[in-house]
Amino acid sequence: MILKIEDYGKGIAVKDLKYIRKRFYRSDLARNSKTGGTGLGMYIADEIIRLHEGEFLIASEVGAGTCITIKLKKN
Repeated sequence: MILKIEDYGKGIAVKDLKYIRKRFYRSDLARNSKTGGTGLGMYIADEIIRLHEGEFLIASEVGAGTCITIKLKKN
């Protein structure tokens, strides 16, 4: 099964893509626990997908948006 989630928002900088799955990492320095986000969302999603032996791919371009692809094995 393949699930794609796409947006046309501000995107994620290339320098942040390698860290985006790290626990508590926030690519937007203006965000904090008081203004929203804990930096756990992508980490948790990645862990769940990994435990199901799937793939979690992120492609993004600043100013153009982000595309997340989740590939899970068919049972």
